[in-house]
Amino acid sequence: MLKYFSLSLAEVYKVLKTKDEGLKDHEAQLRLGIHGANELPEKKGTPLYIKFLEQFKDFLIILLLGAAGVSFLFGEIIDALAIVIIVVINALIGFIQEYKAEEALSALKKNEQTTAKVYRNGALKVVEAKYLVPGDVVLLEAGDQIPADCRILKAFSLKVNESMLTGESLPVTKEEGVVKVDAVLSEQTNFLFKGTTIEEGKARALVVHTGLNTEMGKIASLLAEEKKEDTPLQKELTNMGQRLSIVILGISALVFLLLVFKEQSVIESFLTAVALSVAAIPEGLPAIVAVVLSLGVLTLAKKKTIVRTLKAVETLGAVRYLFTDKTGTLTWNKINAVALLTAAKHEYTVEGEGYALHGEFRHKHDGPLGKKKPADLDLFVRSLVLCNGAELDLTNRKDPQVIGDTTEGAFLVMAARYGESYEKIREGYEILDEEPFSSVTKRMMVLVRSKETGKTFIFAKGAPEAIFALCKQNTQVFSEKIEEWAQNGWRNLAAAYMEVPAKMKKLEGLVSAKTLNFLGVVAEEDTIRRGRGSGATRQKGGH
Repeated sequence: MLKYFSLSLAEVYKVLKTKDEGLKDHEAQLRLGIHGANELPEKKGTPLYIKFLEQFKDFLIILLLGAAGVSFLFGEIIDALAIVIIVVINALIGFIQEYKAEEALSALKKNEQTTAKVYRNGALKVVEAKYLVPGDVVLLEAGDQIPADCRILKAFSLKVNESMLTGESLPVTKEEGVVKVDAVLSEQTNFLFKGTTIEEGKARALVVHTGLNTEMGKIASLLAEEKKEDTPLQKELTNMGQRLSIVILGISALVFLLLVFKEQSVIESFLTAVALSVAAIPEGLPAIVAVVLSLGVLTLAKKKTIVRTLKAVETLGAVRYLFTDKTGTLTWNKINAVALLTAAKHEYTVEGEGYALHGEFRHKHDGPLGKKKPADLDLFVRSLVLCNGAELDLTNRKDPQVIGDTTEGAFLVMAARYGESYEKIREGYEILDEEPFSSVTKRMMVLVRSKETGKTFIFAKGAPEAIFALCKQNTQVFSEKIEEWAQNGWRNLAAAYMEVPAKMKKLEGLVSAKTLNFLGVVAEEDTIRRGRGSGATRQKGGH
């Protein structure tokens, strides 16, 4: 497959036979016939009668039905009916559970996004995402789910949440340009992937892959090729049924021979042997297994867990290794600032869950911070609020939402727990210039002027190594603390500042190596969900 991320835009346009203003309607219709709908094909549903009949394919069930048939032939009508009723009840329990699970999954799929903003005939229009084709130009904004694999044409402060594809909880910065041909998925910074979400900024992008040709489509294809295997319980019941059959048939044959040897009639000997074999088969076992598994399903249902087949309940008990997605599964996918170490070597922890505004700052040795506002900590917190492009949606103050980068949003929540409103902090300063975060510099900087004092400052934050290189102070002790925090699975950032002449209005040329004053380092984590792992809100030792 052609690697569009490594081509120039001119080459991409040429290959896809398109241009910056997108396609005409008639051309899009022709391509739709060639490439097919931009959706992942779903397997045709199994007819209900087939689902019901599949409940009878276990070896033990077949053995019981055979016993029922033999009982019926020899006039044991009541025994035959009892066996059939047990088997049918067992099948009904399994069938009803699987039907309910499929209905629940179908309901979840209805929440998928179905529209996209696309340029057709030179004008922007909204169409169903399944009608997008390679060569279409789409407009994407914060909050949009990317409808297909796209090459970026123009990006404006673009950050994308790719956690569902890569498992990385932090938004990824995307930009225009050409990427090396051997770049792996996470390095394709000029590419957008179907199913991921725009966290911040906006972009114009060119659709290059749709449907099964997208990265999500490839994953879907692999899942479709997965072969069904029997669960450990199915294997055990089959093995037990086979061993039981051998033993029962062996004993019945031996009884038959002994009775014939004692000169009993062949027919009476055979009937006795058959009666013995029917009596020896455990008719109640399938029903008992179905009832026990159903109780497990009910328990999981109370915890909002969907179980598609009854026997899957027991399978978890046979699991030795469990591989699971971390982001949003084991964790909340809500980044939290949890610890700070200031330039004065004062260490603080921050208590609070999710994006809740209430929380508490605690000094490592002196306990709760209370209303005290140490100067070094106060400036540190302000710098993280000002050197920041995120906002908080406080429509519901009990459940605030981050608009923009979740890493930066965590600092706004942290400020609230510190006792300061991030809006009030920002109201006190005028933003003169800004250097956005870049994957090259690994930092962000702002030039601000205090409305109260008229003083002008540069605030910078970013990867510790990038900030340390700009600071005057010796930062070795802070590197050791970062290493300690990293052992907890925490992400670390550093901050620094510098006062500059009031006449300065541009950042260019103001900052170089060893010019900034170090403010401190801050640690963030994606909080573990309650009930996961140790059951604590925060779990040391990684995620």
